[in-house]
Formats: sequence, structure tokens, C-alpha cells
Amino acid sequence: MQALDLLVIGEPLGELQWADKHSIDVKFAGDVLNTAIYAKRLFSKISVGLLTAIGTDRFSENLSELLDNESLDSSGVKVLENSTLGLYGIELSETGERSFTYWRNSSAAKRMVEVHEESFASLLANPPKYCLFTGITLAILDNASREKLISFLSSLSAAGTCVAFDPNYRPILWESQAVAKWWMEKAFGATDLLLPGVDELELLFELKGVDACNALLSKFDIKEVVFKADDDGNFVYIDNQKTIHMPFVPAEKQVDSTAAGDSFAGAYLGSKINGADHQVALHNARQTASTVVQYQGAIISEDICELLKNNQLK
Repeated sequence: MQALDLLVIGEPLGELQWADKHSIDVKFAGDVLNTAIYAKRLFSKISVGLLTAIGTDRFSENLSELLDNESLDSSGVKVLENSTLGLYGIELSETGERSFTYWRNSSAAKRMVEVHEESFASLLANPPKYCLFTGITLAILDNASREKLISFLSSLSAAGTCVAFDPNYRPILWESQAVAKWWMEKAFGATDLLLPGVDELELLFELKGVDACNALLSKFDIKEVVFKADDDGNFVYIDNQKTIHMPFVPAEKQVDSTAAGDSFAGAYLGSKINGADHQVALHNARQTASTVVQYQGAIISEDICELLKNNQLK
């Protein structure tokens, strides 16, 4: 793979959403794919690529076309025979909150680590500026693959890459809370930039509040932590010291919160790669997430992204 500004590692998914009682719309999503698309759309000059595995089914074929259409580097996408793309169905409440049903038992992405041994070696020789993985990336892997991935990311960090981690804790994907805790803490040890939701850290580690979450994270050598704290707003900690707080500003309306955190991450990382400081990056991330939740689906239209880029981002 060529040296990229941003490499994302994880599982793209087909997104199924009811159009009416008798038909379903098919789109594509998944946390790292959402992040990659928003980073590239909002900062078109940066190079963004995906490392994963897909199948030979029609969903996988259509995803490959999408990656090309979004100008994402797909040289890190392995095609595996007798495998498929994972799928999920989404239902929305009247307030835009979501519930999911997954079909991912035969997802090719579960084997992404074992089929990318050569890619890992190549990336260490030609490391990206930033690399993002998530708790969902870890959750779908077996223990051996989790260990290999975290070891690779630690080496990538040592080679100069800023390794970013979004915990994206989904209890249903993990064997148990204890297992999730253990692997999350292993992941923290390989992380340079953390993008956690305070609510998920509270749930997983049985904590309360930003200060308690930061106290937990201070045990790890994480240079930058960007907290998403719901009604308490956003906080940026550098070397365990609070440097920025921006109060919560609600969106004009909330239709679908599916990709709020993913779009936040894409805008934040894209801004940093584009040379922005923490204050500007946080502003851009908040504006992006606030816009995305006002529309249905994980990926909003290119026209709305363009308006966002031109009118609300710094």
C-alpha cells in the first residue's frame, strides 16, 4: 500500500433500513467506513484508505464500487472466496435513537488480520500519518487476531504513525464485559489519540463523569483524549491535562444518530491531518456530527457534505 494520510482498519457493512412496511433501502456503513468517507469528503486533498476483507457476494461487489466513487484507497481490501459482507438492519425511534439487528457470522472482515500479514509488514516500512481502529474492529476478531492487531498498531505507533482509537463499545458483540475491559485496556496501550464517548466508558468500566474517565485513562501513555460527553459537551485532554472544553449545543433536530460519533472522528482526524489545531479540529468535528444527525442514514448526501464543508467548517 502507498503511504496514506489516514488508514482505517475495520469492518464495512451493508446497511438495511425500512423504506416502508414492504421494502428496504440498501446502503453501506460501518464505523470505520463512515469515518473514512467523512474525512475524505470534507478534506478532499488528504489520502484515505481502508484495510479490511470483503467477500464475493453482490454486497461486496457494490461496496468496491462505492470505495472507488468516494476516492478511497482500496489496495488494502482483500477479497475472500466463500465469504460475504456483514449486514445490519436499523430501526429508528421517533427521537432518532437506533436499534440494530446484525447478520455477520460469515463476514469476511473477521479474517482481516490473518490475511493481511504481508500488508502489516509493508505498512511498517511505509507508515501512514494516522491510523484508526475501533472497539468494533476488536470485537469481531478472535483473540489471536486481536493480539496480532494490537501488536501491529504498537509497532506502527513506534514507527511514527498517530494511532487513533474509538472504543465504540457494543456489549452485544463481546463475550462478556470482563473480556471487553481486558482488550480495551490492551488497545489503550497502543493508542496515541483516543476518541471515547463518556457514556461507553462509564458503562464498561463502571465509572461516573469525565474526571473519573480521565483518571482511568491516565494510567496509559495516551497523548490526546477527545471526550464526547453528551450534555456536558466535549473535552480535549493533552498529556492528561484538560486544555479545551466546548459546551453542548443541540442540533436543530435529531433524525438519526447512527453515524454521529463516526462523522465526529472523520472530521476531527481530517482536520488534524489538514493542519488544524485542537480547537479548530474540535469545532469541525462538532459541526459535522450536528449536521449528520439531522438526516437519515449513516452517510448524508454529497451535496449536504459540500454545504457543510463550505459554510460551517474552519
